[in-house]
Amino acid sequence: MTADITYFYSTYSAYAYIGHKLFEQISESAGRSIIHRPFHINRCLENIGAQSWEDRTQANLDYHFQRQRDRWSEYRSVEMPKVTPISHSNEALVGDKAIIAAEVLSLDLNGMSYLLMTQHWQHDLDLSNLEQVRTCLNQNGYDTNPLFDLMLRPETQAAYDANTEEAIRLSVFGSPTYIVDGDIFYGQDNLVLVERALERPFG
Repeated sequence: MTADITYFYSTYSAYAYIGHKLFEQISESAGRSIIHRPFHINRCLENIGAQSWEDRTQANLDYHFQRQRDRWSEYRSVEMPKVTPISHSNEALVGDKAIIAAEVLSLDLNGMSYLLMTQHWQHDLDLSNLEQVRTCLNQNGYDTNPLFDLMLRPETQAAYDANTEEAIRLSVFGSPTYIVDGDIFYGQDNLVLVERALERPFG
């Protein structure tokens, strides 16, 4: 099979950011395109019964979202601040829906998503803030008038909801999640398995 790779993520996801460039390289080497599916992580977690952030112990949060994040960013040579951005507690609704609108306009989704992730993690871009996201994209050469006109339409929200419902149906429980020929791989730490699956599917 030579289907495209489905990529469930949110633009404020630390691990999507850390693995993004390597994922691009792997998919390009395999001759596969990436189907971007930004989705609402928290709504998905609630619906599939996964453990909420509030129910996790502080030790779990410190390990997974601080120590592991620091180690993986160093290992992947991705610049990552030691302190989580102040705006990270806001959901990335504007950033995510900008990607959905960009797909309709046939823009570079790989480049735009990485730009938003980078600006969020390195410069505390608030991905819930319309004007901050608009300014960021304008400064990086995007024409945001048609993009934001489309992003604010009901059909873009409907597409975002559909992505989330699809993630729930597939029992996706985090970002990033990669789907290769129907096989689900959660986490950028599994990109080595994604690469192997593209070369030779697992039994």
